This record gives sequence, C-alpha cells and structure tokens, in this order.
Amino acid sequence: MGTDLSRFKNAKHFASWLGLCPGTKISGGKVLSGASRRTANRAAQALRLAAAALRSSQSALGAYYRRLCARLDRPKAITATAHKLARLIYTMLTKGRITTRSATASVSCTTSPGVPKNSASSSPRFLQSIKTIQIINQLKCVS
Repeated sequence: MGTDLSRFKNAKHFASWLGLCPGTKISGGKVLSGASRRTANRAAQALRLAAAALRSSQSALGAYYRRLCARLDRPKAITATAHKLARLIYTMLTKGRITTRSATASVSCTTSPGVPKNSASSSPRFLQSIKTIQIINQLKCVS
C-alpha cells in the first residue's frame, strides 16, 4: 500500500478497499446481508488489532470503541472502530493533519465500569461541584 493513497478517490474508497465497510447485499428490496467482506488484507488486520487494543485506552477513540461495544457485539465494534481508524489514517496521509473534532476531542463525563450511569457521581450538579472545589483549591495555592 505505501504512503501514496492517490489511487483512492476519498477515505470511503480506501476503507472499502480494506474491507472495513458494511456490505449491502439486497435482492428484491430485501436486505439479505450487511456483513463486511472477508479479506486477507494485512493492513485491515493491523487496523482491527489496533482497534481491539483501544479497549483500555483513555482517548476519544477508546471511548468510541467502548460505546460501540455496549451497543453491538465485540467483532462489529472492532470493525467499526477500525473503519474510523482507516478514515483518520487516510486523512493524515493525504492532508498531513487531522481536521475532525472526534479525533482530538477529550472525553468528558466518563464513568468507571463499576459505577452506573444514573448514579450521583455522573450527574451534572455533582460534576459542577467538583469543578468548583478544584477552582477554590487552585486559588488557595496561589495566595
């Protein structure tokens, strides 16, 4: 593959070549399959491994993978995260920088796996009080 991605029209074509896009097998208006193509592409295998490794990452991509795992089964979440990584890599290699918000955004209001989402520790009021306490502590250290 190399670093020359000029043969691909856009990031979607690159992800499709890797075999990371969902399939659209339709006959007579009925959806028969939406599974991705099976390929022996080594770049796609490497992206899937990288996506699976994001499980314990504290980055925005790690949060994206964990959100998908909560909704989908693990193989589908890995393929979707690898698809996102492929789009980011295409953008980095063709434009030299990442211009998407999701790749550089920090994850806020994340809860630990043992804490339910509707608990007091994830409520906006609780988070606001923690921020207020942090600001007060910083002011005490300065004066």
